[in-house]
Amino acid sequence: MEQLTLKDLLDNMKKNNKEGIDQVERAYKYAELLHEGQYRQIREFYKK
Repeated sequence: MEQLTLKDLLDNMKKNNKEGIDQVERAYKYAELLHEGQYRQIREFYKK
C-alpha cells in the first residue's frame, strides 16, 4: 500500500475542497510531535 504524504493530502484537498487545510496540517504536525521517537512493533520508526 502506497503511503500518502502530508504534501499529497494537502495537494488533493486544494484541488477538491480548500476547507480544513490548516486544521489538517496542524493536526498532522501535532501527531508527528507526539509520536517522535516511537517505534512500531516491527521496530520501524513511525515517520520515515
